[in-house]
Parts: sequence; C-alpha cells; structure tokens
Amino acid sequence: MYPSGPWRGFWEQLGWGRQFMRELVLNFSDGQVTGSGVDVVGRFTFLGQYDEAGNVVLVKKYAGKHQVLYRGQYDGEGTIAGRWSILDLWTGPFALRPDHSAQVEDIEAVEILPGSSGHREEMDRAGLGADREPVVAGGPGQLTDA
Repeated sequence: MYPSGPWRGFWEQLGWGRQFMRELVLNFSDGQVTGSGVDVVGRFTFLGQYDEAGNVVLVKKYAGKHQVLYRGQYDGEGTIAGRWSILDLWTGPFALRPDHSAQVEDIEAVEILPGSSGHREEMDRAGLGADREPVVAGGPGQLTDA
C-alpha cells in the first residue's frame, strides 16, 4: 500500500505554523514502519505500525528530546493525513506523501530519423505518435536552443 523510500511531510502547530520535514525516508514492511528525517526541532526517527485499511500510528522521537504521537489514515490518493499530539497538551494536523520527484525512472533513448523505415513505430515507442507535435523549449513547432 505505502511505498518505501523518500517522502515529503509537514506538521502544523499554533504559533509555529506549517513546518516541513526534510530528508524524510520511510520504510514499510509487514505492518511495521521505520524512518528518519529532520525538521525545525531537530533530527528524528519514526517507529510505528500500519494496517491493510491504511491506518498508521507512528512515534516520532527527537534525538535527546521529546516524542510525538502521529495517528493518520490513507486519503485514497497516496497521502497519510491525520493529527499529531504531545500528551494531551499540544496537537495539530500533519500530512505525509511519497516524494515521487526524488525517484528516477530509466527511460530508453530512441533515435528517430525522418524517412527511415519504421519511423512511425519509433515515434509511437517514444510516445510521439504521428498525431502529436513535439513541444520544444519555445513551444509547439518552435525549435530553440535550451
């Protein structure tokens, strides 16, 4: 359900506003969650559990500091959204989502030569069907140096 790897996230607290988590990595395996990151408070680790329905419970522990309880649910679009709390004293919303921008896909390079045999097949394989005009830096039909 949840992918292991880089994630993005934030938490909000009255007086602090929205605080983003950086260097956030979460690992999901057999109902267990582990992870780490850093935010305005400092470096932290995550340890917790998730179930098949997408419910997640995490304990965020800051090195040498306090712990924060996170309870969230799958929103149907890949995000874990919920509320964090420190005892019964402080609480606020949070959201975590996979960082797809950090993942690199291998894309096959295809040389496309006009007039060569199989030109249409090469265009189709490259996702540039004959009915699509390539978009280059200056816009459709405008070739510019990028």
